[in-house]
Amino acid sequence: MSEHARPLRPGPADELLEWARRHVRRRMGGPATTAPVGPAELARLRSVLAMATGRLPPEELAELPPGRLDEWSAALKRAIARERGKARCGHRSYDANRHIALHQAARCLARLAAAAAARQAAGRRTA
Repeated sequence: MSEHARPLRPGPADELLEWARRHVRRRMGGPATTAPVGPAELARLRSVLAMATGRLPPEELAELPPGRLDEWSAALKRAIARERGKARCGHRSYDANRHIALHQAARCLARLAAAAAARQAAGRRTA
């Protein structure tokens, strides 16, 4: 080994990614809640979905069947993957707040999907 060789250390992109992971864990650290989605949270979810996908979600987002909610969930997962890629490479357009908002929207959408599945199951039981 050369006396001039420097030990390998993480670069700025690695440090940014690690900071983002810590920040997201801190902001999202609480346990997943099963509380119903309120109107303010639903409005925030619609705005994040519109920002992430470029499509405006329907007003009756809470009443959609589980299959349609899965489409929106897949779009959110793709947006999260894009944002994670930006964080990994240290891209200048990476935004930690957007990354956190996408994760929160995904959790909210998962709660909506669980509620829709429960509604569907209850409908099958009564029929």
